[in-house]
Amino acid sequence: MRSTDFPIPRISRRGLLLLAAAPAVLSAATAAASEPRPSPLPPRDRTTRHSLDGVWKFRIDPYSDGEDHAWFAPSLDASAWEDMTVPGVWDVINEHSEYAGAAWYRTGFATDPGWSGKLVRLVFEAAYNDATVWLNGHLLGTNDNGFLPFHFDLRNLAPPGKRNQLTVRVDNRRRLGAVWNWGGIRRPVWLEITDPTRLERVKITAEPDLQTGRARVIVRAQAASHGSSAADISAQVTLRRDGVVIWTSPVLAGTGDFAFETVLEPAQVHLWHLNSPQLYEAEVSLMRAGATIHSQASRFGIRKVEIAGERLLLNGEPIRPVGFNLVPEDRRTGSVLPPSRYRADIDLMKMLGTTMARLSHFPLPPEVLDYLDEVGILSISELPIWGKSELVDARSKVAADWLERLIDTQFNHPSVIGWSVGNEIGRYDRNPGAREYVRTAIARAKALDPGRFAVYVTNTAGNQKDDPIAFADLITMNAYGDLAEAIEKTRALHPGKPIFLSEYGGGGALDSEDPNEAKDTGDAFLNQLRGKPYVIGGSRWTLNDYRSDWAGWPFSPPTGPSQNRSWGILTSDRRPKRSYFSYRAAHAPVAKMALERRGADWSITLAPRGVDDLPAYAMRGYRILWRVLDAAGNPSDAGLIDLPPLAPGAAPVTLRLPAKRAGATILADLIDPLGYSVLTVKNDLAPPAAPVIRHVHASIKTARILFDPVARSDGYRLAYDGPGGPKQAAPTINDFIDIAGLELDQRYAFRLVAFNEAGESAPSATVSAMTTRDDLPPILWSIQSADRAVFVNYSTEATDYLFEIELTLPGTERARRISVTTRGTTRIPGLENGKTYRLRMRRRNGIGFDSAWSEPRSATPRGPGDLPAPASGCLVPGPGDLTLLVFDPVPDAAGYEARFGGRTASIGSAASGTVFLRGIDRAQAVSLRAIDDFGQPGQALELRRLH
Repeated sequence: MRSTDFPIPRISRRGLLLLAAAPAVLSAATAAASEPRPSPLPPRDRTTRHSLDGVWKFRIDPYSDGEDHAWFAPSLDASAWEDMTVPGVWDVINEHSEYAGAAWYRTGFATDPGWSGKLVRLVFEAAYNDATVWLNGHLLGTNDNGFLPFHFDLRNLAPPGKRNQLTVRVDNRRRLGAVWNWGGIRRPVWLEITDPTRLERVKITAEPDLQTGRARVIVRAQAASHGSSAADISAQVTLRRDGVVIWTSPVLAGTGDFAFETVLEPAQVHLWHLNSPQLYEAEVSLMRAGATIHSQASRFGIRKVEIAGERLLLNGEPIRPVGFNLVPEDRRTGSVLPPSRYRADIDLMKMLGTTMARLSHFPLPPEVLDYLDEVGILSISELPIWGKSELVDARSKVAADWLERLIDTQFNHPSVIGWSVGNEIGRYDRNPGAREYVRTAIARAKALDPGRFAVYVTNTAGNQKDDPIAFADLITMNAYGDLAEAIEKTRALHPGKPIFLSEYGGGGALDSEDPNEAKDTGDAFLNQLRGKPYVIGGSRWTLNDYRSDWAGWPFSPPTGPSQNRSWGILTSDRRPKRSYFSYRAAHAPVAKMALERRGADWSITLAPRGVDDLPAYAMRGYRILWRVLDAAGNPSDAGLIDLPPLAPGAAPVTLRLPAKRAGATILADLIDPLGYSVLTVKNDLAPPAAPVIRHVHASIKTARILFDPVARSDGYRLAYDGPGGPKQAAPTINDFIDIAGLELDQRYAFRLVAFNEAGESAPSATVSAMTTRDDLPPILWSIQSADRAVFVNYSTEATDYLFEIELTLPGTERARRISVTTRGTTRIPGLENGKTYRLRMRRRNGIGFDSAWSEPRSATPRGPGDLPAPASGCLVPGPGDLTLLVFDPVPDAAGYEARFGGRTASIGSAASGTVFLRGIDRAQAVSLRAIDDFGQPGQALELRRLH
């Protein structure tokens, strides 16, 4: 069976209880309190959902003749078609990795006799990009946007108690810039069964009065009758916070549109803020003759975002935010975005100090926006219109439809503060109608949603006095290379508006795909923005490397042969590069954090950032987590210290650390009110242990030395002796070092040391190797598990023709060899979950020469419930009954569950490794399990308690 290995159930973020959320204090400028609170209860929705996710039949249509041959006909025998999992994308399947064109999906479903008299609606959350849908051979309609939901009312086309045939034709030929066009039914599909009179949409506006502390909440609901009478219809709304009812409206009679309004008193108002993202729930009930026939619940936040002169204010306070653009994909799941992918990415952004971004060129799924709401990241949501486009036309009905659908879908999310009508579309030689398009689109966005900003993203405002940026609420601009010059040119032509760099990065060349060679530093870019009060922030392009075959233009560098476009500070499989650590410091809310030792006493000093620094915002509810590590890197002592409120421009503060035990390393983390570590500093008191060289590959003029990482190491240095005398290689953060410039048929001796702030380790044992005529094998960057499959991520050279993988079966010496031509990543299917295979790889170049085999590696496919336990973890007591869980995140976790004292606490964070919980008795044992994308818990770890 062929599948994309991720039959993702509807385990949305709502299904996990985030116990790290902290409430705001009642003031115009929200302050974060320390008590963790649960997020709102899951929505109460009187809609029966019948999932159509699972294995569908699949067939590509490279000659686009499937419609001519009636592949939509119910009588068609599709038993010979492939199996493909929905949601999923075909590009992660090796055989279809490069396929661009039409493909067909077929499945069947039975309608329940109990649905008689009901409205049955077929809903697609997203299919990329152009979709045509048939039911029982009848054309339902089409959709032309791969990122927005669409639906069809089936009415009499699916009689109750009957079997139905659903067919979908998907075409992925539309591509946006250098980003991969992942093809398929990429998000869930389901049937909604409701009363024929139902709620269609609920829109909530909530704005605080920062002077009085009150908040005005308006809930607008729209109902529609589909073949039934709207007589005797009424509606009512209930507001809740943390599951507690705070207001119930009077019942209003009507036929379609309902509006409810209330003013919350100060004691009921808890503002949504970056580090205190408080959420409410509005449940609208639609009634007939007093009985509820449909209900819909939506979450919202109370916050005020405004521009005052050239400053950005959140709840009355200036903020100067920073962040990253996210290309929402990876090489294993494509653009499906299972919970483990989007939660981990957002967690990583929080740990990198992200507070705001024009986050993605593509509209993001509801669950992703839910998580942004929960963790407090501001975003500008953008239409997928880029560069030269026929949609950059004020007369375009398609662009107008997309904008209306985007706003309609995302209206209630407090994390969304603005709408972008396109990216880099302002060149008049490419888009002659750009100015009028931007003017009308921004006016349309403001009419649909007066409470948010409307912008377009420019890369031409510095060269065009009549640039369409004139119509935007603020200047969102992309700049690469010399950022300061681009800013000053733009400001000279368009003064008076604040500037947010929606994209920035280096000019001329990509950063390296090799984590050790990635040289970009956050301060090198941000220092060009700092000290300019009119530059309110910036968003780096990008968080992650992403798949691309972009060949490059004069202003845009080409992608490497691996098809991993290396703009990111994380690799495509999310390994941190050197630049990751640079950006973590550059984005921290403090300018400096340093440990100091006087005798046996330790202290930590924090210097707040300046008023016009980047980032800059008020810090409330932060803590210091301190840990003492032994020589093996295990914590022997730890604690939490509350920080006083720190405002931009304030004086430094120094706090004493009550560390009582000696150790090899002292660590200190700055923990935000949600439990994320946003900066780590350390002081090493002893060097790391000596590393062990595991293997040496020697080729014609190059050698690759592989070794096992050791705890508490900052990097590794290699010394080697040979015909040219003793030499030393440049240090690395990888677990291998490549040495070039060697002589053929010569013996070399290699010695390795690890180092940290305290100095170098003892050297490893010397390992000798003779150079040979073999080429080096590919670098196996990582092996990732999937259901009945593994994905291998590897280096690729321009001369590579194909790759050969040798897979040894568990418990045997029997091996099979697989040839693949996919570049950068390949999928090996048909494996048994839980079994450990031995895998090695070699490359073959274009003239037929094979490289040496790589060192064998282990590969273990994992299905539901197969996630391992966290490698280590401990409990750090805080004030009162507050406890911080500190643990090693489990790869591919969608969340966690902690069990203690007969209770189970569900944790929504996937990758942070630090989570606040309340109510753990100091004598209780606590176990922690990772939850996978199937909603199943893995193996448990009992957490160590540190006193």
